[in-house]
Amino acid sequence: MTSHAMLLELPLAVRVLLLLIVMLLTVWVAARGLQNGILLLLVTTLWLTRDFLTLFPGYLGLPGFSLDRVVWPLILLAFVWQWKHGHIHRYPPNGIEYSMLLLLVVVVSNMFAHGTHIGNEWGAEGNLHFSTVLSGFFLPSVSFFIMRRVILRKAQAHTFVTGIGIITLYLGITGCAEVFHLNWLVFPPYILDPTVGIHFGHVRGPFVSATMNGVAIALGLPILLWLTLGTHNSFRWVGLLGIITVCVSLPYVIQRAVWLGAAMACAIAIVAWPGQRLISVVALVLLISVSILIVPQSLLAMIQGKLDDQGTIEYRARIANESVAIIRENLVTGIGLYRFNPVLHKRLGTAYNSHNTPLALLAELGLLGFLPYMTIFILCFWYSVKAYWHQPESRALIAGLWGITSAYAIGLGAVEMIGALYVNTLFFALWGMVLGMTQQRWPKSGHRVAANP
Repeated sequence: MTSHAMLLELPLAVRVLLLLIVMLLTVWVAARGLQNGILLLLVTTLWLTRDFLTLFPGYLGLPGFSLDRVVWPLILLAFVWQWKHGHIHRYPPNGIEYSMLLLLVVVVSNMFAHGTHIGNEWGAEGNLHFSTVLSGFFLPSVSFFIMRRVILRKAQAHTFVTGIGIITLYLGITGCAEVFHLNWLVFPPYILDPTVGIHFGHVRGPFVSATMNGVAIALGLPILLWLTLGTHNSFRWVGLLGIITVCVSLPYVIQRAVWLGAAMACAIAIVAWPGQRLISVVALVLLISVSILIVPQSLLAMIQGKLDDQGTIEYRARIANESVAIIRENLVTGIGLYRFNPVLHKRLGTAYNSHNTPLALLAELGLLGFLPYMTIFILCFWYSVKAYWHQPESRALIAGLWGITSAYAIGLGAVEMIGALYVNTLFFALWGMVLGMTQQRWPKSGHRVAANP
């Protein structure tokens, strides 16, 4: 048990009761709309430190019976039940989903072929080693598959993006709470532990692992813009307050990839969003100007130091060069999932770890896994371009999704993000939602579409 294992500190009877409550809550939420179930799943995957939400030590070889592992099987069962009763779209799988399935098959086959399905993760020898498969491949694919079929009305999509806006607002508030030392606002409290995270001494709130959870904020920025400028209801304040808190706290991430990702996400969303460009630009320039004015000199000095730091660039360049050499030696089948960092340690030393997701996947899975992985992104972009061109009413959502994709892609190039469960699941859930909504507006193609429940 670590200092931040909150649920494991509760009595066993309380944890069993909490398990039952979470199960009932998941069933109730999923019955009211599976998009709400995906939101609940995202909430349970938000914190990178998994044992914060772990109910029991590992069972059945799994690395901890955490809340997300209670929620997602029930959501999957609810989806199957609603599918059988005709409450959702019965779209046949598209090219993206076939690519996801092929990628999963390659990943699992690769693990068994190289013997990496058994590991010593979480301090126990002989555990099944599938946590990364869940966080990087399976749950994002399942979320895409579900969200592409369950959004029947605009209200459902609005509920989902509002929920993501609220989550992003939480991240911004937590970041601001650390900035201004309002520790009573920081949740979960382990975030304040100076021994946790990679930026000791800096604000870490939602940034305990700064690049990954900083990317989570960058992914939420276009959604906050949409809630503020694209809706006309009481939830506009969520978007506005979220943008303000994010603009204040984001500089404290001290990660160039996060800053660039947030800037690109907003810029692409604004440029591609017809009818809102001027007001979006004015609002963002005003907020950024205010943020710069209130930034203390100490933070400006840290930011300038980060921008001037060439050491991290040289560090990443050396990893990239060594990665290319590893890839050339095992181009087709790879060296095996989970083996890239150990190989880097042998070649360069233990201070070196992967900081590039595509390179790591190409090295570990070879072309057999890398090609279907890249096909997923190519097809997502191709389908969205067609929808943007032919469906003007969908352009605001598609524009925001392109911005989100740019931030996600920059994050992939800055760190190995396969283990970032919240970020990966959110990204593909949003793609599934938008492609599902735009597909509804194409001419009938003969497949069955369920009636509204």
